[in-house]
Amino acid sequence: FRAYYFSNSFIVDDKGWRITNTRRGFQDSTSRLTAVHEREVDGKKLRSTWNRMGPDDEGQHDAVCSSGTPDEFESLWQQTPFGEAQKKTIKDQQKQLEDGQLY
Repeated sequence: FRAYYFSNSFIVDDKGWRITNTRRGFQDSTSRLTAVHEREVDGKKLRSTWNRMGPDDEGQHDAVCSSGTPDEFESLWQQTPFGEAQKKTIKDQQKQLEDGQLY
C-alpha cells in the first residue's frame, strides 16, 4: 500500500497574526516514511521533517526555524489557538488515561 496525506489550515487570531499549520507525507507498506510539518506564526516559520527507510530504521528528524530556535518557536506556538487546542487535547487524553477510558 501507499498512503499520501496533505492538510492545511490557517486563521488570523485576535492579535492579527496569521497562523498556518500544514502537514504532508507519504508512507508505504515497507514502513518507509517521509513527513513534513510546517507551522507559521506572524511570519516566523518552523519546518519539521521526518524520514525513515523501513521498520528497523530509527529514522531522522530535523527542525529548522526561520528565525530563533525551535524551542522559541514552540513557546510562541503555545500562545496561538492551535497551541491552545493542542494543550487541551493532551490534557483530555491524560484525564481519559487516568480514568481508564483510553487504552
